[in-house]
Amino acid sequence: MELKLTISLYCSNESRIDFWREMLHDLNAELVFTFDRAQFFEMDWSGSLNVVRLIDLTQTGLDETWVSQLAEHPAPVPPLLVVNQTLLATDPTLPLGVEITVPLPGLVRNKMVGMLAFSRNLLKIRWQEQRVSQVEAKLRKEIAYHKETERILSENERTLRSIYRSIEATGESVLITDKNETVYYVNPAFSRLSGFEADEVFDTPANEFFRFDHSPVDLGTMKAIARETGSWQGDVTMQRKNGELYDAFLDLNSVTDAVGNFEGFIFIQRDITGIKKMMHDLERLARIDSLTGLYNRRYFMERFEEEMIRSRRYNRPTTLLLLDLDHFKDVNDSFGHSSGDRVLERTGFLIEKQMRTTDFAGRYGGEELCVALPETSLEGGCIFAERLRVRIQEESFRTDDDRLFNVTCSIGVVLLDAKDQNIAYYFSLADQALYRAKKLGRNRVEVA
Repeated sequence: MELKLTISLYCSNESRIDFWREMLHDLNAELVFTFDRAQFFEMDWSGSLNVVRLIDLTQTGLDETWVSQLAEHPAPVPPLLVVNQTLLATDPTLPLGVEITVPLPGLVRNKMVGMLAFSRNLLKIRWQEQRVSQVEAKLRKEIAYHKETERILSENERTLRSIYRSIEATGESVLITDKNETVYYVNPAFSRLSGFEADEVFDTPANEFFRFDHSPVDLGTMKAIARETGSWQGDVTMQRKNGELYDAFLDLNSVTDAVGNFEGFIFIQRDITGIKKMMHDLERLARIDSLTGLYNRRYFMERFEEEMIRSRRYNRPTTLLLLDLDHFKDVNDSFGHSSGDRVLERTGFLIEKQMRTTDFAGRYGGEELCVALPETSLEGGCIFAERLRVRIQEESFRTDDDRLFNVTCSIGVVLLDAKDQNIAYYFSLADQALYRAKKLGRNRVEVA
C-alpha cells in the first residue's frame, strides 16, 4: 500500500521557504506552504490522516488568536508549533495534543519524523479498518446470500415435494424421459392404465410403451411437433400390456433447459374410453330410431340425398322402398301398444338382416319404414321387397299374455332416374305405389 503524506507548513513570509525545504526535503512527504493565517485555517483537517501541520511562529509569536483557532480546528495528527526559546520558557497554555518546540533543525526534524510515522500508522490502521469493514460487509452479504439461497432451496424443495405428491396422486398417467428418451419416472396412474409396472419401464426407451398402431398420427411425428412447438395434443388409441385397446387423450410435452437444449419428454395420458363411448352413443342416438334400430327420418333423408347426388353423377341405379305394416292400428288395439312396439322392433331387425352393407333403412314415421338400395335396379329392388314381404309375413309375434299373431306389410318401390328431382318427388312416387298396394288388398309389392 503506497502512503502519500503531506506537510502543511505555515510561515509568515516566503523568506523561510528555503530553510524549511532544506530541513524537510528528504522526509518523503509533499511540502505545501501557506503564508496567510486565515487561509491556513480554512483547510479541513478533521479527517485528514495524511496531513501533518507545521506552524512556524518564530517571526510572529504565539498569540491568543492562534491558541483559539488551534482549539477550534483539531486534527487526527496534532500540529507542531515552532517558537523562539523565550516563548517556550513561558510555558504557554495550548490545546490538548499540540506539540511545541524550538527552531533547532535536528529537534524539529526528529519531531516531524515521529509525526509522519504517527500519520503513517494512523493511515495503516484506517486502511486495515476499512479492509475489515469491507470484509465484514462482504461476509454479511455472503451470509445473507446463503440464507436467501437456503430459503429458496427450501421453498423449491417444498414445492417439488408438493408437485411430486400431486403427480403421484393424480388420476392422469405421467411418464418422463431423459434426453435420450429413456424412461426415468412413471406415476402409479401409468401402471394402472397401461398395465406396466414401474420397474418394467425404467431405463427403457419410451417407444416400447406407446404403441400407436391404431392412431392416425405416428409417435415420430408427434415427437417432432412437440420438439418444434413445445407440445403435441390429441386423441389416440393405445394398447395395454395385455394387448387391449383403449382411447386416450395424449399431452406430449418437450422439456428444454434454460438455453433451449432438449432435456426429454413428458407423456401425460387421460383415459377417455368412457367419454368416447358416451360420444358414440350420443351420435348414435342422434341418428338412430330407438324403437326399430334403423335410421331416424332426419338422418335417413340426409343419407338418401347424398345417395341421390352420387347416383345422378355416376348414372348408377338406386331403388327406394316405402313399407307400411298392414292394419297396425288393429295390432295396438287388439294386443296392446307394447306388442305393437315389439312388432316395429322385430321388423327393423328383419330389414337389417336382409340388407347389404351398402343399403340403409329408416323409420319414415309411425309404422312406415323406408329402405334405400344403392346400385340396385328396379327388378332387383322388387326382388328384395318381395323377399322382405314374405319374411315379415312368416314371422310370428308374441303378445304380453303369450299369444302368437302375424302381421303383413305393403311395399311401394320406385327407381331413381337421371332427372334432376328432389327427395319429395321420389317419396311421393313410392307413396303412390304403396297406396296402390293397399288398395289392391295389402300384403303385396307395387312399383311406381
